[in-house]
Amino acid sequence: MSSMKMVLALCAALAAAAPAGVHAQACSEAGWQGRQVDPVAQGGRLYDKWWTVCGLDEPADTHPSYPAAGKQKGAVTWRCKECHGWDYLGKDGAYRKGSHYTGIAGLERRAGTDPAGIVSILKDPTHRYGERLPDEALLRLAWFVSGGMIDSRGRIDPATKQVLGDPVGGRWLYGHNCIACHGADGQAMNFGSASEPEYLGTVASENPWEALHKLRNGHPGAVMDRERMREARIRMHHHMIAGQPMPPMRMVLSVDQQFDLLRFLQTLPAE
Repeated sequence: MSSMKMVLALCAALAAAAPAGVHAQACSEAGWQGRQVDPVAQGGRLYDKWWTVCGLDEPADTHPSYPAAGKQKGAVTWRCKECHGWDYLGKDGAYRKGSHYTGIAGLERRAGTDPAGIVSILKDPTHRYGERLPDEALLRLAWFVSGGMIDSRGRIDPATKQVLGDPVGGRWLYGHNCIACHGADGQAMNFGSASEPEYLGTVASENPWEALHKLRNGHPGAVMDRERMREARIRMHHHMIAGQPMPPMRMVLSVDQQFDLLRFLQTLPAE
């Protein structure tokens, strides 16, 4: 079965199995209503910031299992990426030192394993996500861990953070997929603040693993406003509506194209 057919089949299975009431609606993201959702990409957004995806309250407490040696506290400790990293390698990857170090292992050994087993781990006394998330969300998160992660070793230099890719090809991909919302210089959206701006070029250069994760899966809660929607129609001739979310590139671009695009993003101004 092709990847696309597998995703469509999973969408149908999830829809049929979704429990009634609050759980069925818990992860109905803004902008996705009425559209077929790639459950693996949504799992990637849950890995990023699950409460935004599910429309739940941001956790006020620090995760009970967050290591005492860790330097973070509060809601961020409930994000999967905080312990396992944007590269999914935990203590053996980009989070091997620094303010995000926890000493917790990565998820490489879970890739390709039974999603049901991953759901059980997510619900265990260490992870405790069964207390916070509906089964539908846990299943999608498990599908991401099992089949949605990507191995960036050999593609991103851990010392320089430079991506191995073709920026020329990446420029073409950017023009066809990203420029309408992010602008020619990648600065149409400021992810930071006025005093500390953060743009596409900033993230791609400083944390290419995060940029790759969001490129592949989308950003939790990100939707297209009316002005950018109008620009997208003019530039790209797309039939879009206001409030449409950032499309995940996981099923749109090949892996090589994803790294080409990421390499081009590193050429954009960081400030």
